[in-house]
Amino acid sequence: SKSKWKTEIRERDNNRCAICGSTCSLTIHHKIPVARGGHSNLENCITWCACCHRYYHKTYGLTVSDDKGNPLETADTSNTRKEKEGDPGENIVEFWEGCLV
Repeated sequence: SKSKWKTEIRERDNNRCAICGSTCSLTIHHKIPVARGGHSNLENCITWCACCHRYYHKTYGLTVSDDKGNPLETADTSNTRKEKEGDPGENIVEFWEGCLV
């Protein structure tokens, strides 16, 4: 079931965001997006907090990533929400501080 694989991923990742270590608002990130042929399984998914997840997709769109949020390909920013919703800023710390309020 859907909740079972999500639970397994979170447990594997010690219920922490793989980028910042947060234990709040955890989500599941697909390294290879489902829209690009990725699967919802332990090999393709990683635990990220909502802020890290949102920052990644606003910045890189639907690009392939590694576990730490580094894009593994050149981002096609013409198809990202970044242009529509505004850039989260050059300084990633400012973006996270905004998430924490």
